[in-house]
Amino acid sequence: MISSPKVPTLLKYTNPTNFLWGHSATSTAPGTIEAFKLLLDSTLPKPLYLASSLVQTELRKAKKTAADATKDFIGALYVHALEIIGNKHAEKYLEVLRVKYVVSIPAGWPAKATAEILKVRARIGILQSKERFSNLNRLQGLLGWTR
Repeated sequence: MISSPKVPTLLKYTNPTNFLWGHSATSTAPGTIEAFKLLLDSTLPKPLYLASSLVQTELRKAKKTAADATKDFIGALYVHALEIIGNKHAEKYLEVLRVKYVVSIPAGWPAKATAEILKVRARIGILQSKERFSNLNRLQGLLGWTR
């Protein structure tokens, strides 16, 4: 069981439909993809440690786009969260539980990158309800913004 409050944004595809993610993927292992969300918009600044061409090569090998990888990662995180909640509460409780999901978007991200994250959210299919899902820019979070 993962006990860290933060999950590294890492993926390692074992085949086109299976992958390791977060703590299960080792950042130093060959084929591990990191910082793929930064490829959602080519204007986003890339950290010095990131070789974008390597990330793109690994995505091509896996026959995935940056949006596909982002969808897979967020989807896996969602399923994991439900499993953890399910382990702590009865199954019937999950049926009536009104969980609200928040996607934290970095402050200052361009509109194109934000729009891509929203498209990814829609592609996941499990996070469609506006009532259960909201977007939160990290600056808003720091200022205590809530809905």
